[in-house]
Amino acid sequence: MPTTVSATPWPPVKRLLVLLTLCVVAALNLIDRQLITILLEPIKRDLHATDTTMGLLTGLSFALVYATAALPIARWSDRTVRRKSHFPCASSCGAA
Repeated sequence: MPTTVSATPWPPVKRLLVLLTLCVVAALNLIDRQLITILLEPIKRDLHATDTTMGLLTGLSFALVYATAALPIARWSDRTVRRKSHFPCASSCGAA
């Protein structure tokens, strides 16, 4: 069932605010993903972990979370109004 599109476009200030919010969320996501890589050696020494364990922590766990979450979230986003689905997704990304 297609959703109706608003006939009036958003004002430029609102569009800019949405764009900046999405840019900040994307930047925080990138920082969050890189932080564990930066701190990998101190974590490895502190936990006396092997290279295999650290590889599983940085690679497999990340891939499993994204692979299992991507399809349900994409389906939910396609079936609902995107304004209602983007906020919870961005919030959960920041909380994780």
